[in-house]
Amino acid sequence: MMVSRRLPKLSLTLLVIAYINLGKFLSTLPSPLISWSIAITSIFFLAWLSTLSWSGESGLVTRGLRSDAATFTIITVSSALISVVLLWWHFFTYVLLILAAEILARIDLQAVYYKPAKAFWILLITSCLGLGFGWAIHFLMPIR
Repeated sequence: MMVSRRLPKLSLTLLVIAYINLGKFLSTLPSPLISWSIAITSIFFLAWLSTLSWSGESGLVTRGLRSDAATFTIITVSSALISVVLLWWHFFTYVLLILAAEILARIDLQAVYYKPAKAFWILLITSCLGLGFGWAIHFLMPIR
């Protein structure tokens, strides 16, 4: 039986739109070189992370919660991260949007039987295109 391998256009379009928003936001920041290098590195890391197999890591959290010290550490780190997220809420809305779009695109690519290596390259290229479109929209069509 031949499986059709069409690209999931809707989820990849949502991913491009999410990265267009990030590209426009990064273009307004005062230190563009640092922010763009962090963004491009994060794109590579997120595409790589989303194509990994997570089947054996399901018991990692439950093993860590067996001791009181590990539970205290997890709760303390989680509360610190929540306060950072609330402090930088404007930035984290971009991050949450990108994470949701990336996960949706990965699930759709997995549903049409793309191998992890091919899915990685599709996610990476789509994300970089969206970031580049956001930069181009900001500098070529400025809204005043």
